[in-house]
Amino acid sequence: MTGGPTSKAAAVPTRYLVAQYFEGTSRISASDLAAATGLKKGDRLSPEKLNAVRRTILEKCAKSMPGQVPPLKCRMQITIEGNVTLTWILGEPE
Repeated sequence: MTGGPTSKAAAVPTRYLVAQYFEGTSRISASDLAAATGLKKGDRLSPEKLNAVRRTILEKCAKSMPGQVPPLKCRMQITIEGNVTLTWILGEPE
């Protein structure tokens, strides 16, 4: 018998950004959104960082579409090596 608790939680694998894309954006250019996120190829990604990026994208949208909060989704394609391609899907109002 061993003393002390054992951790059964699996370690979260390290993930790195390969590329990010933007869909559904017509009022803000994809290059402006990419610049606003501050993400660069090779950046280490974490849930906290992705949540911060999401907030940044929504803040940028709020400035260009006052009074409207567009839906925002993120699709992640992850390889077994931990390489991530992000696709931000912005549902802009008509």
